[in-house]
Amino acid sequence: MQQLPTIHQLNANPISKGALADKLYPATSYDCALPQQWLEDAVTATRLDYPMVRGTIVWLYPASHMFGIPAPLCRTTAQALKDAGYTFMLPGGELVNGDA
Repeated sequence: MQQLPTIHQLNANPISKGALADKLYPATSYDCALPQQWLEDAVTATRLDYPMVRGTIVWLYPASHMFGIPAPLCRTTAQALKDAGYTFMLPGGELVNGDA
């Protein structure tokens, strides 16, 4: 997860969600919008607030995941997803299985 910026770095150097996703997940299709039910469930499971989850995760469409997979844009969100048992993708294509 070290390749992801910290939330403090993002706050110090604001960048749009799309621009950050372009840098972290180049040449991979993604959507800045998240599936609504997944978003609501993730807010509850991670105990992060709604704007944090919505603003620091994109829905990635790598060739290996036809229906998409969450991809965090900062370490805080990645750790919260892992702790909550979510499977997600990191930059470089690393798949994290959060099953506890």
